[in-house]
Amino acid sequence: MFQYYQISKFNNWRSFFDAKSENNSEKLIQELEQHYKKASIKLGYNVLPNENDINTVGYQFMDAKKYDKAHFQLNINNYPNSANVYDSMGDCFLNQSKKEEAIKYFKRALELGATQETKSKLDSLINK
Repeated sequence: MFQYYQISKFNNWRSFFDAKSENNSEKLIQELEQHYKKASIKLGYNVLPNENDINTVGYQFMDAKKYDKAHFQLNINNYPNSANVYDSMGDCFLNQSKKEEAIKYFKRALELGATQETKSKLDSLINK
């Protein structure tokens, strides 16, 4: 019934993880936006990408060292009051050894009520 909505229906979704692929970050965002725009039209209301889905894909890209495709910023734009999205962005900067940026995002996550894990990450960065 809702086949059009399945995220796995994106064209060439897996190709974004292929090192030989020419698909770039902008193309991924474009496909995501097109997908959710179509879903919004069909359903008759604005549909945002699921926070956990984008986070999962973001961590997969981060683990593959494809930081430009992690798209944690997309979650921040869509879920600005979620501590988790700022924690994830902090993790992304931490994995790139961008300490000051990571600190900034971990602090914001804590302002919004993040977990003890976030506090521990922030403390370890500040105490280095």
